[in-house]
Amino acid sequence: MNNVVQLFKQQKIVGLSDPDIIVTFALTELLASHAELTLTIKALSGHLDALDHITDALSDSDTRARFKQEARRSRESLANAVLELSR
Repeated sequence: MNNVVQLFKQQKIVGLSDPDIIVTFALTELLASHAELTLTIKALSGHLDALDHITDALSDSDTRARFKQEARRSRESLANAVLELSR
């Protein structure tokens, strides 16, 4: 992590072919992607929670059952995507 902080402090990077620099760039990009993905997953999860609350308020039991089933599938898809990305 120290290398990542140093990377942001540098004005100009010399020797782009240096393997350490390449690894530092790759690590920085990976950390940034991970942070962005985490925020997106949290937002999507919040939307699915809101959908659960709205679905509970439906008076038609068939419609409520369909929405709950779709929300369950969406959560399963989200969980599978997170597992796949973590590999």
